[in-house]
Amino acid sequence: MILMMKWDLRGEFGAPDDDGPRTTRIGRSRRRSRRTGFMNHAPQVARKGPVRLDNVAADQLVASCGSRQRRKRLRVRSFVGGKGSQSHGIRGRIRTGRQDVDSSESPRLCVCASSSTLTRIIENMKVTRDLNRYQFDHGAQFIGRPKTDSFRRALNSWMKDGFVGEWTGNFASVEGSALLETEPKERYVGIPRFSSICRNLLHHKNIKVVTQTRALARNSEIGWEIIHGKSKKELGSFDWLVASDRNSGARHRNDLNDAKVDEFNSSLKNIKSVKSLVAMIVFERPLGLEFDGLQVSDESCGSLGWIARDTSKPGRERADGKECWVLQSHPDAAKRLLKGKYKVEEIRQMASQVLTDDFLRCLPVLAGNDDFEVPPIVHRVGHRWGAAFPLSSKEFTGSKCQVIESRKFAACGDYYSGLSGRVEGAYISGEEAASEIIRLTT
Repeated sequence: MILMMKWDLRGEFGAPDDDGPRTTRIGRSRRRSRRTGFMNHAPQVARKGPVRLDNVAADQLVASCGSRQRRKRLRVRSFVGGKGSQSHGIRGRIRTGRQDVDSSESPRLCVCASSSTLTRIIENMKVTRDLNRYQFDHGAQFIGRPKTDSFRRALNSWMKDGFVGEWTGNFASVEGSALLETEPKERYVGIPRFSSICRNLLHHKNIKVVTQTRALARNSEIGWEIIHGKSKKELGSFDWLVASDRNSGARHRNDLNDAKVDEFNSSLKNIKSVKSLVAMIVFERPLGLEFDGLQVSDESCGSLGWIARDTSKPGRERADGKECWVLQSHPDAAKRLLKGKYKVEEIRQMASQVLTDDFLRCLPVLAGNDDFEVPPIVHRVGHRWGAAFPLSSKEFTGSKCQVIESRKFAACGDYYSGLSGRVEGAYISGEEAASEIIRLTT
């Protein structure tokens, strides 16, 4: 299966990393294992990479298959593609009632999603872009108020299990020189970091990590075959292929070149992407600003579109007195700044410099003090989102996922459903794809 998710600018933020797709395989398992569940907490360890919505979709698809009581045994193995990416496997069994059906009847599924988040989650690394263990939710910023009963139930379950909490900070928006308080809204985040959501959805005692650089999918007489992108080594054969990363079908990627899913690949041109830049900075001491999250709708703060005090989120408290902030660019500013620039390191340095300078320039106005003294910056780093927010056509927003039964191919992600670009949209899409595959294989 292939699953992908992202966030939009309408209250929720997130973005893809620079890495490629991850591939997950659900095969046969003969070992008895407990059904997929949730962890009450995530280890306090470091990892790189933002939380991506494609991974929320992928994780929810795997979790849905694992938690629903079906007379099937499944083994999940993930192969991660893309530069610098890795592969990991998750094994589990789906049971129902009092009887387990022989594992030889189990369908084998391959799930392709973004590489950067889930691999590193499983390897027990923390959401950060630096080497100093500073906490940054530089991808997803928060989850907004649920619009569906299904996601509300899921969110309540995650909160009950302790890896999601409400972000009850002070929020505002700025228009021109006026700082306006916004009405209270529901905002939720992962605890102690956003990656805890994906981590807990995938929690299983039989997790196996395997390293790969890239996986290719092709259709053969025996079904779907996954091969290594460079060595061409066979990694396994599968009955179903699910894509959550729409970039898997892009011309500059070879993930699905031999997959013969033209219905999927040809439709991708109808999805546009909004680029974004991010800067993560750490001050030696708190700034003392009255807000924890600020939406900027004009150019009063230069290139900035969103400002967040990451340290104010539940589970992000620091004992050393330092304060972490995340700055995200306005879409128009990102488009302007990225024009003609292609070198990743150059773009990251530019994002760090430009966004930080704009923030420092605005601080006296935001603090309401012309003599505002800015604490020393002890760390800062920039990040580029090449395709941060999807702008999907009605072809995608009118359905929750895409299933080509004759090819045993499915696609899902945050670019589907009427909630396109939101965490909830990614969750709903992954859940629907899981339901369709289970229905067609039982």
